[in-house]
Amino acid sequence: MAPRRASRNPRANAYEQISLFDAPKAPEAPQPRVTPNPAARAGSRRIMSEELADAIQLAKDGDDFDLLPYQPTPSINPPRPRTLAAGYDKDSQTLRVRFRNGQVYGYYNVPPNVWRNFKRVKSPGRAVNRTLNNFPYAPEHDLDSPTGVN
Repeated sequence: MAPRRASRNPRANAYEQISLFDAPKAPEAPQPRVTPNPAARAGSRRIMSEELADAIQLAKDGDDFDLLPYQPTPSINPPRPRTLAAGYDKDSQTLRVRFRNGQVYGYYNVPPNVWRNFKRVKSPGRAVNRTLNNFPYAPEHDLDSPTGVN
């Protein structure tokens, strides 16, 4: 059965003036909001290269130079630098930073030009606050190295 069209006659009864298209619709069920895990998202899109896997394993064993080759990072406060080392994986676009307390954070979907600029700044700690914190990031606890310094 075809829906009735609304009448153009102003004297038509109320039934004829209501169209099925004008009828109130049932409210839609709210869709759940999915917040993706940036660490899982970055790792699931790409296959990890063998070099990166080796560098991560070495870092877990205590030698993080292959994973974080930019060390020591410069500081405007040399007695108490905020960052100790950093490294970038161009395949997964992940920039990793080791902080003074030994924690390593991965910043995901970071373009190569941000990494180049990061290496040029006088204060990587400020660059983290101003630039890197705008990208998805997560701690990488399996790479942490306790230093005893806070």
